[in-house]
Amino acid sequence: SPDEKKFYVSDTGILGGPKPGHTWIRVFDVGEDNKLTNDRVFHDFADTGTYIADDMRVDEDGNLWCAGGWAKDHNYNGVTVLAPDGTDIGRIILPEVAANLCFGGMNHNHSRLYITASTSLYAIYVHTRGVEL
Repeated sequence: SPDEKKFYVSDTGILGGPKPGHTWIRVFDVGEDNKLTNDRVFHDFADTGTYIADDMRVDEDGNLWCAGGWAKDHNYNGVTVLAPDGTDIGRIILPEVAANLCFGGMNHNHSRLYITASTSLYAIYVHTRGVEL
């Protein structure tokens, strides 16, 4: 998260996790000692069938941007945007599965989202800035 107090994990149960065929994003609180506590489900993708969030980034507002796909509904191929409370607030639909993403731009603008997919590289301007690492 932008304040580095939350740590997100894409739990790809479809690949043989604790609940095969089920995927979600989990979130942990990061303590002052950098230990992770309070493990909980941040977002459940059960309604998508087999969606997997392959790569994730956060923006300055704390929204989580997830590259992925492989869902039964092809409207999940691309990027899913989740609010800080885990609510699905948007999607960039691509004609193929997305694997990775990052924010970039001139002069630390970071308002351009770069997405690598199965066979393509996409770039789109978005109305937010990515968090600098």
